[in-house]
Amino acid sequence: MRRLAPRARLGPLGVLGNVPFAVFWGGQTVSRVGDAVRYLALSWLAAEMTGSAAAASLVVTLGYLPWILLGPLAGVFLDRWNRRTVMIAADTARAALVALVPALGLLGRLALWHLYACAFLLSVCGLFFEGAAEAAVPKLLPRGQLMAANSLLQFSDMASRVAGPALGGALVAWVGAAPSLYADALSFLVSAGTVAAIAIPGARPESAAGGRLPAASAVWSELAEGWRCLRGDRPVFTSTLVLAAGNIAFGALSALYIFHMERVLCITAAQAGTALAVGSAVSAVVSLWAGGLRPTLDPAWLIMASAATVAIGFGMFALAGGVALLGASMAVITSGLSVAQIAITTLRQIRIPNQLLGRVRGTVRAFAWLMLPPSTWAAGLLAERFGTRPVLAVAGGVMFLTAVLAGCFGFSGGASRRASARSAAPPSGRSPAFRR
Repeated sequence: MRRLAPRARLGPLGVLGNVPFAVFWGGQTVSRVGDAVRYLALSWLAAEMTGSAAAASLVVTLGYLPWILLGPLAGVFLDRWNRRTVMIAADTARAALVALVPALGLLGRLALWHLYACAFLLSVCGLFFEGAAEAAVPKLLPRGQLMAANSLLQFSDMASRVAGPALGGALVAWVGAAPSLYADALSFLVSAGTVAAIAIPGARPESAAGGRLPAASAVWSELAEGWRCLRGDRPVFTSTLVLAAGNIAFGALSALYIFHMERVLCITAAQAGTALAVGSAVSAVVSLWAGGLRPTLDPAWLIMASAATVAIGFGMFALAGGVALLGASMAVITSGLSVAQIAITTLRQIRIPNQLLGRVRGTVRAFAWLMLPPSTWAAGLLAERFGTRPVLAVAGGVMFLTAVLAGCFGFSGGASRRASARSAAPPSGRSPAFRR
């Protein structure tokens, strides 16, 4: 395995020396904090308007649907359109959508269906933005720095889960749930501005066909091409199966963890919140650590190790009898999930041709997120019959078995190791620079 060039050995903070990526990352960090504020404010607003837990939870549920229903189709368009333009348009649209909610509130015309429509359409825009962003990052950095770059983006995500709810709670208490959404609208404009400030080499895919809308027959053909690419790449396809198994386990956790903490462990809301905050904070630090790993490290091994780590965390959570072990288990689970996300994204960016990345990512997300609704429903039914501890332990067992099977069959043969060895190659196109 060849040695990487010195510049490919930069850690997560070192990649900030690449000014265009640093600007992009700064905008994404602001946007992630705004997202965390919005998640709290929208659900809070729905609860205030209806007094119904089901109504509030539907706001979250509607945010999942576009990823399941539209993911692969959106990928077809992402692989045709200029990714930079898509990101700017998506952020601008999201800013307008979020600002519309408090504006309707001021006019006295805000209805519950407005919140539902806003949640759904925001997710549609996010689907396009995130797909374009994943394909754009490899154009800003050499491949050997992708792990570090993805770790910084994951760090922002996890750190926002610590700071965002606190900021959101303070804004809701100060100005109210609806007006606090202006903070998220502003964060989207900041993100759009940072993307507009940089040039992204090769932002239009080579197979963009002039950005024209494809005919119906071409859509199916291009969807099939994305599926064949995914299915034909064993390491990436295996990482997709690992991600799907992770969502099965995570679905069980998300369905049961509040009930388990309140009814089984009998801890207070403040203690539960502390445990979750500790988990997110530790995960943010671990994300930075992952970005400092050797660029030649095979992402497949990192995915397997992360899946096993998550399995251990589930076992700890199922056995926890107090706040200390509970907090430790959440730290282990969220850290494993974060590192797995970093490694899976990096593996995809390294191995999948950039002009197919939108379709492959859309298919992966649709398949993986499809696992969430049945797993949350089944976890609730099984917990009613057997209790929460056995169900959570089984979820951890699923993750551990997935890690073992992936190592024995999916990631064998050295294919992903050869991809890692190629990671020093710089991206095609001219060097990124500020847009003049």
